[in-house]
Amino acid sequence: LLMSGQRRLAALKRLGAKKIPVHLITKKTEYDLENAKAASVVENIHRNEMNHKEIADACKFLTEQVGKSAASKSMGMSLATLNKYLGFAGVPDKLKLLVPSVISRDEATRLYNIIPNVTKAENIAQKIAKLDTQLRKKYLLALSQSPKSSHQKLLKRAKSLKIGRAH
Repeated sequence: LLMSGQRRLAALKRLGAKKIPVHLITKKTEYDLENAKAASVVENIHRNEMNHKEIADACKFLTEQVGKSAASKSMGMSLATLNKYLGFAGVPDKLKLLVPSVISRDEATRLYNIIPNVTKAENIAQKIAKLDTQLRKKYLLALSQSPKSSHQKLLKRAKSLKIGRAH
């Protein structure tokens, strides 16, 4: 049963390859079905025809199967990129608990994409909860530009930012 590599196999056959390298799964190396699906997803993530929804679905599936770190590594993308594909679904439960009483869903997603350390993100969420919606937006923009800056510097920068409205 060919689990992944269909395009590669077809290409090698068309080229007239006499020998085709494979990874043979035996009783000793047997994958379960979920691992086989994960391997197939990793292969398919790299084809150009995948749209953003397909990539997001693949990211979600792999994260559930192998965790974020292994998923991002196997897909050849940074943890930040993986988190962007995962969106709010990828936000840790500790941050989700702050929605909507402390911050909005979009703010939680954005904050976690900028600061993947949950404890630091929770701390920032508590600090920006006191700000009005527009200032929060500016604060998160300032944070994305300078994630290591102090709260006071970010607040000062946020207050000076001008964000144009889309028409």
